[in-house]
Amino acid sequence: APRLFVGGLGYCGLRIADAFRAEYGPSASISGTVRSEARRSELLASSSSTSRPWLSVHVLDLDGEYSGLNDGGLSDLLSATHIVQTVAPIADFDRDPLLALHGDRLVVAEEEDGDGDGNGNGGGGASDLRWVGYLSSTGVYGDHGGDWVDEDSELRCVDRKSVARVGAEKEWRDLETKFGDG
Repeated sequence: APRLFVGGLGYCGLRIADAFRAEYGPSASISGTVRSEARRSELLASSSSTSRPWLSVHVLDLDGEYSGLNDGGLSDLLSATHIVQTVAPIADFDRDPLLALHGDRLVVAEEEDGDGDGNGNGGGGASDLRWVGYLSSTGVYGDHGGDWVDEDSELRCVDRKSVARVGAEKEWRDLETKFGDG
C-alpha cells in the first residue's frame, strides 16, 4: 500500500495529504510533521472531527533542540513510498531540516540490504521509496527584470534563504534520482 510522508502539515501539506488519500483510498498510510506538540494536538483534534482521522502527526521541533523525529515519525519517514517536503530550509542548517536531521538514515536505509534481494528492505528503512516532491519558492529564480520565469529559467537567487532552497531542491532531487522510480 502507498505510504506518504509530508514534511510540514500546513496549508499546502494538508491539501497534498487530502489529494493523496483521494487518489489512493483508505489503504494509503499518510503521516507528516508539525513544529510543536501544541500544533499536533490542535491538528489531531480538528482532524478527528473533520475528514482526517487517518492522519498520523509527528513533531519535528525546529524551534528548540532540533531533536528530529521520534521513533514513530522516523519509522514513517523511512517506510514512505512517497515523500513531500514543504518545510523551508532553516538558518541553523542552511539546508533542508529533514535531510539535515535524518538524511543519512534515508540514504543508509536505501543502500543497506540484509536479505540479498537488492531492494534495500533488509536495512529497515526507505526501501520502497518511489517518489519525492519538494515545494519551493519563486524566490529561487531571483530578479529577471519583470520577465516571465518557469522551471527552465536560470536561477539568479542571491539571498541566503533562496540559495538554501536551491540546495535543498538538489538534495531531494538527488535522493529521488538515486532511489526513486524516476
